[in-house]
Formats: sequence, C-alpha cells, structure tokens
Amino acid sequence: MNQIESISVEDFQSHHRSRVDPAPAGQLTVLVGPTDCGKTAAIRALKWLLYNSPQGVDYVRVGAARAVVAAVYADGSRVVRERSRGGVNRYKIVDAGGAEQVFEGFGTAVPLEVREHTGVGAVEIADLTLTLNLSEQLDGPFLGSAVSAGARARVLGKLAGTEEIDVAARALNTDLHRAGQEQTRLAARVADLEAQVAGYAWVDDLAARVAALQGILGQVRAAEERLGRLEALATRLTHVEAETVRCGRAVARWRKLPAAEDRAARVATGMERAASLAGLRNRLALIEVDRAAAGRTAARWAGVEEAAGSYEAATAAHARAERLARLRLAELEITAYWSVTRRTISRHAGVDRAAEVVARAAATIDRGRALVALARRDVAPQIAEGYRAVARWRGLGTAAGALVQAEAAAGRLAAVTSLAARREQNARAAAAAYVTQEAAGTSLAAAVREYNDTLVRLRRCPTCGQSIPATGVRVEEVA
Repeated sequence: MNQIESISVEDFQSHHRSRVDPAPAGQLTVLVGPTDCGKTAAIRALKWLLYNSPQGVDYVRVGAARAVVAAVYADGSRVVRERSRGGVNRYKIVDAGGAEQVFEGFGTAVPLEVREHTGVGAVEIADLTLTLNLSEQLDGPFLGSAVSAGARARVLGKLAGTEEIDVAARALNTDLHRAGQEQTRLAARVADLEAQVAGYAWVDDLAARVAALQGILGQVRAAEERLGRLEALATRLTHVEAETVRCGRAVARWRKLPAAEDRAARVATGMERAASLAGLRNRLALIEVDRAAAGRTAARWAGVEEAAGSYEAATAAHARAERLARLRLAELEITAYWSVTRRTISRHAGVDRAAEVVARAAATIDRGRALVALARRDVAPQIAEGYRAVARWRGLGTAAGALVQAEAAAGRLAAVTSLAARREQNARAAAAAYVTQEAAGTSLAAAVREYNDTLVRLRRCPTCGQSIPATGVRVEEVA
C-alpha cells in the first residue's frame, strides 16, 4: 500500500494552514489539544479527502474563498481535494514528475482513479455503506447496538463469505415469485386475447371481400382514366368540327380566289412595267439634257476637221524641218573638218602620205556634199509646205503655239465625235422607250379595268377580306 507521508489542510473549518506528518507504519499518531482546537476537524478533512464527505461548502473557513486538503505519498505523488464558494469542485492527482489529472463533475462519489490511488473507499454491504477506515469521536462501535441484528448478520455473512449465497437465494425467491405472477398474468392475457380473436372470425371473409373490392377499385380507376381520355377526345372533336365548319364557310367565300389572284398577278405585272416605264421616262429626260449639251458643244467646235488636217500637215513639216537642221549641222561639221584638214596638209607639205590624206578628205567632202544635196532635194517640197502652213497659221502665234492648239483641237474633236455617237444612240433608246411606254400604258389600263371588274364580281377584298360595295370601286396606283 502507498504510505501517506504528510497531510496539509488549508481553510477547512478552523484550520487556516495546518500540516500533519503521520508516524511510520506500525506506529500510532495522536492529536492532542484543548477542546475546539481542530482535532476532529483534521479527521473530517481527511474523511473529506478520502470519502468526499461532507457535501456542500459549509466547512470552508469563514472569510476564506476555498478549502484545500492534500495528501503526499511516499512515491512523491499527491492527491488534492479542492472546493470553492465560486463553484470549483475537483480532485487532482499529481505524479512525482508534476503531471496532473483533474477530475470534475463526479457528483457525491469519489472518482475511481482517486480510490485506486489512495486504496481507501466506502464498503457497500447489503443496504449499508460503511467507512471502515475512519471513525469520528462520537461514532458507535463497529456492529454495536446502533446496527440492527439483521444488518449485523449481513455484515458477518459478508465477512464470512455467505452473504452472497443469501443475496442469491433472496434474489432467486424474488425472481420465482415474480415469474409465477407473470405466468398467471400472461395466461389470463392469453385467454382474453383468444376470446377477442374469436370475436374477429369475420376478418377472413372481410379480407376476401376487401381483395375483391380492391380489384373492382382498380377497374374503376382504369375506367375513370379511359373516361377522362374520352372526354378530352370529345372536346377536341367538338373543336375540330367547329373548325371544319368555319373552314368550309371560308372555302365557300373564297372559291373564286384563284381567278382573282391571277388577275391581281397580271395587275401587279402591269404596275411593275409602269414603274419601269417611269424609270425609262426619267432616263429619257436625262438623255435629252445630254443631247442638248452635246449639240451646243458640236456647234462650238464646227470646222474642227479642217483644223485637224492643218495640224497633221504642220506636224509633218516640223519633223522635216528638224531633219533638215540635223543635216545642216552635219554639213557644218564636214566643212570645219575640211578646213582643219587643209591646214594640216599645208603644215605637212612634202609628207609622203599627204596625197592619201587629201584623197580621203576629198572623198569625205564629196560624200557630205552629196548627202546635203540629197537632203535638200528630198525635203525641199516639205519645207515649202511647212512654210505655207506657217503662213496660214500666222495669226495663231508661233509654230509651237500652233502645235499645242492643234493637239487640243484633236482632243476636242474626239470628244465631240463621242458625244455625237452617244446622242444618236440615246435618240434611238428614247424612241424605243416611247414605244414601250405607250404599250405598257395600254396594258396597264386594261389590267386595271380587269382587276376592277374582278373585285366587283367577288364583292370582297383579297388582301384584307372585307366586303366591297357593288358600285364606286376604283383601283388607284399608290406612289
């Protein structure tokens, strides 16, 4: 057993801070002192630690907030009991290393871990709870007159080991008595239930009838479903018949609609042609405007063909003049070469090759003169014609200005020629458009009359379905 080394008491009844060091095992510890010095309170503190008794907080010293009792054991561990007026109520086991186990919410009993650690606990014998390890000053002797004879017998039986047999016998007798009573009660209950069951013999017939009714109920529900579907189909049939009648009346009203649609199509075609003719009429007005402008332009450029011929002659004369100028330049070069050659010959008189040089120079001069003569013979008529063209255009300024004006006149001539061709083409198109317009107008008038007659016969508008009076019908073109 773990031996207690010391007991400390703090704020328990009259003890503020007290400590008791018990004598070693086999020896006696005696607490001495005057009355009310706390000897019994020390025993109560140890009893509170080991048995959790007394309950409540009345043992907390007056003026203190809590009471603490602790026992230190030989192995260095401690068991601490603590309670405060503020609600703290717990046991603690602290081992030699300082690790703590805290126990709270254990009620009036002592936690099992604490009982195992101290080795002390209350002894339960029959209906008695005995604290055999501690006894206070006024407690009677063990199994004294304060304990009834039956209780003493039970305690002695517990000590002798026969108490379990007595307890088992009493429990067996109790169980047998209860079993007999339960058997009697159950037999009466069975008889009563059998009588009640006999009164319900008609249930089998009722079950058969219920099964038959369930089958009939299923048939009724199926019939109701079919009835619902038939009612829906009847409603739908009624709607279809009404729609058929309405459609028949509409078909009767519109039996002449194909002919009216054909006439309406012809009228629409005529209106499209009328619109096309209106466009052609607009184009014809534009062509007339272009034709008037082209006439005015042609009047301004009258006689431009003669100017074009003069321009071509002037151009040819100019080309021939340029060619003659190039030949003249060649003649001047040959003459200069001959002068240089002659001076060279005079400076080199007596040279062996002088005759050869003179011969080559003479031949060169002859060829140059022949070329000049040939050029003069070929271009003389052209030069004369050029002079005549220049004389004709003397009022236009220089020859360069005449050439520029001739080129501009040629461009204007091409433009006038194109405008004249366009005027002739537009005139032909306008004549064809007039013919087409006349034909379309005649067709449109006939189509309008036919459409008007058709509406009078139908007495109903094919677009909106409204009725048309017999008189006063007029079809008008909407712009």
